[in-house]
Amino acid sequence: MSVNHKACRLKHNNYSDVSNNTNAYNSANSNISIENVFSYDDVLKLSRLCGYEPYFDEYTADDLIQLAAFSSDSHSLVGFISCLKPELNNTTGNIPDNTTIEITAMVAPEYRRQHIFIRLFQALINTINTISSISDSHNNCNKNSKINNINIRYIASIKDNFIDSSNAGTINIKYAYSDYLMSLHNTQEYTEAAALSSLPDTLELLKYDDEYQLVSNLTDELISSVAFDIFDTHICIHDVWTAPDMRKCGYARHLLSEFIKDWKDKSNYHKLPLILHVSGTNIPAVNLYKSEGFTVAEEIKYYTLNLNNLI
Repeated sequence: MSVNHKACRLKHNNYSDVSNNTNAYNSANSNISIENVFSYDDVLKLSRLCGYEPYFDEYTADDLIQLAAFSSDSHSLVGFISCLKPELNNTTGNIPDNTTIEITAMVAPEYRRQHIFIRLFQALINTINTISSISDSHNNCNKNSKINNINIRYIASIKDNFIDSSNAGTINIKYAYSDYLMSLHNTQEYTEAAALSSLPDTLELLKYDDEYQLVSNLTDELISSVAFDIFDTHICIHDVWTAPDMRKCGYARHLLSEFIKDWKDKSNYHKLPLILHVSGTNIPAVNLYKSEGFTVAEEIKYYTLNLNNLI
């Protein structure tokens, strides 16, 4: 038996629970429909067009809330928003206070500055409220479970200039912090940073195919580590760690320097660039990577959205 997906679409063209101020933007974009059924391939194409990777999966995925904006004339996908489905309190069925929901969104370049993101954002809030309300009814709760005073962070790449003044003025977008994609290429000039001249006799350096470790000879405890994955096009350092009571001793720098030295010497992968992600708020880590020759390849800005005017 075939399923009529069009009949299953959840429309978000009208909202009875949003303010008159935001309804003005709904009517201004009557040529856009927002639905929860979409093609995975269409989202992938939009992602490539925008140069941005949102959270997305098949529209039937249970762990994500995903909504797509379509142009009414051609029914082409022009916008997308998503977030991980928030966890509900087991007792009340509500979203806990002070919850942070991280959302991702994108709009096709030729459709920007038309308040499509605002429409998508309103629909996302409405969907989250519906999920919580359904849980309330199952738990026989009478409490109004609409989201109040929670922080929602919106991710946008700085190069896309997606957060424009019209959006910021309507939904109170405020810059929070940045994450960095940093890289090191073997063609770059590289001066080996000052590392430990020698390790203490109590520590042993171990080198594995996916991790470098410093281990205590006395207790076999892990002191510091650099973990990485080797791909066809790059090597990703995904974790640099030191035991809390052993930090500021230069162990992470020593491991990282040793790894970079081996990376430059080994013919089997020395041509692959090294990349890593780091929070801009982690200043010591950013400075460490810069001192080892890494440069910022891309910045992703995080914004805090004030929802009070949308509920």
